[in-house]
Amino acid sequence: MKIVIRNLEDVQAFLREVPRGGLKTALKAFAEYILGDESHGLKHYEPYKYVKPFRSYSLDPVKAARQRAWIFAHLDQIGQNNRTGATSNAWTMKPTNNGYGYTFENNSKGAKWLWGDDTQTRHQKAVGHRTVSSKIASNTAGAIRHAYAELKKWIAGKGKS
Repeated sequence: MKIVIRNLEDVQAFLREVPRGGLKTALKAFAEYILGDESHGLKHYEPYKYVKPFRSYSLDPVKAARQRAWIFAHLDQIGQNNRTGATSNAWTMKPTNNGYGYTFENNSKGAKWLWGDDTQTRHQKAVGHRTVSSKIASNTAGAIRHAYAELKKWIAGKGKS
């Protein structure tokens, strides 16, 4: 799963206000906040909600029959909260365009099924996983605040030199 954030009006308005020379600092701070940690951002896992497996059946009867067969074959494993954090911790941030852009990647097998805007499964949505776009949207204001704070540090450091 690969994400590039573009055309968010709030972010564009913020970047227009950034002083000359501080754009790389602001973008890096913004991207670090969006990447996040255990408490916010892409690496944050939402609290687990137990949902009966049958609730997440497909509306297509053929797919639902296959899902039922899989569930009955794996009943001993269902209902266990086995979150290890490996999929969430697989998020990485890579600078592009010489530091004037960032790409977020998660190369784990299940990332697109957990957080994909178009590929998230019904069960993952039911147990509380939000899509990538909703995570980014809810963290944009905090990322802008963090970028402003880093810009203040950058300006203060430039003034002392």
